[in-house]
Amino acid sequence: MNPQVVAGMSRNWLPGRESSREKLLIPVWTSLPHHPTMYRNCNTESPAMKSTTIPPLRVSPELRREAEAVLQEGETLSAFMLESLQASIAQRRDQQAFVQRGLSSAEKARRTGRYLSADEVLDGLFAKLKKASARAAR
Repeated sequence: MNPQVVAGMSRNWLPGRESSREKLLIPVWTSLPHHPTMYRNCNTESPAMKSTTIPPLRVSPELRREAEAVLQEGETLSAFMLESLQASIAQRRDQQAFVQRGLSSAEKARRTGRYLSADEVLDGLFAKLKKASARAAR
């Protein structure tokens, strides 16, 4: 038997799998009783080429079924996972920016000694809401 490496995977000639013209190169893992299914999806929606990978994610069969159940027409699980990861990153950045603005505001209030009561803040918010509602009604 002559092992060969094709695309980084070890393949061997399997005896008895020959045609009259040529020997067939069959991956060894396909001859195993329970070979894993390999999937290949090409998502070309994003303009930039992908240059790195995220570690594989092990999930329960139930979670995978739930994720597949909410896929939109033509959407792949990989595209769904990428979109979810991007949305989660954006949400965390927004959250970090919000916390940073709050900490900066608290520091400014301590430094200047100027604080607003909750009633003053709510009055200001209601005034903004009233102006926005009047503009939207026009």
